[in-house]
Amino acid sequence: MNLERFRTAMPNNRIIYWGVVLLVATALLWIGAELTKRIVWILPYTAGVAVLMIVGGFIYEWWRTGRPSPPGNSDQAQLPGSGSAGS
Repeated sequence: MNLERFRTAMPNNRIIYWGVVLLVATALLWIGAELTKRIVWILPYTAGVAVLMIVGGFIYEWWRTGRPSPPGNSDQAQLPGSGSAGS
């Protein structure tokens, strides 16, 4: 099997090379635009689900701990100076 043939699959001429790149980019943009047209109706519903998830998570956290806490401030966090390190 001649592997040299596969190494030269892309053209050496820069005009042909950039033409291929432009053609592929255009085709991918067209496919993306067509998919966007087909799913645009669902976007308000997904935004509503996302807001409900955030509110539900906040309510659950509030119910579980009694107060919302910022990320990284859990009840299990060790207080400064209370550890055995440096004592």
